[in-house]
Amino acid sequence: MKLVEATYKENERGCEIEDELLQAAHAQLWTQVFSFAHFQTLRCTIELPIPDIIHAHAGPTSLSHLASHLPLPSSPNCLLRLMCFLSHLNIYKHSMITPSGGDESEEDAFELTPLSRLLVRGEEKNMVPMVTVGFNVLMVPWHHIIGSLEKSSDNAFKRVFGVEFYEYAQQNV
Repeated sequence: MKLVEATYKENERGCEIEDELLQAAHAQLWTQVFSFAHFQTLRCTIELPIPDIIHAHAGPTSLSHLASHLPLPSSPNCLLRLMCFLSHLNIYKHSMITPSGGDESEEDAFELTPLSRLLVRGEEKNMVPMVTVGFNVLMVPWHHIIGSLEKSSDNAFKRVFGVEFYEYAQQNV
């Protein structure tokens, strides 16, 4: 992400530059505020397990097929929004397909990308265990970062788990 690095300079446009900088700063701030969505949607795709369903289908997977194989009933509109957001992050490739009968209208479909192939369980180089550790272990200390800034305090990881990260990793591998 490119940070706002411009400085205000007085010229013939005057306030317009300040307005542009303010707009850019607003956009940057909102991007930071909503960055949790990337993390949470990635977590969702692994827990459902969407990459495994698409991989088992071996090609573009229609939204209806995907919905029918999820471990919970899902709203097609909500599932489509989730999948489109994940496609925007290049986790999936979004396309439109014509169902096999050919008489029906096109349907949204999704395919694996190189990134989502890393999230297929059972594949040799899958990263599901590491990403899951990120969800379940590495994110927790971030909720305690302010407390870790105290002069006499341990770092956030040790504050939460009672040991340093590498000691925790040795104990839990």
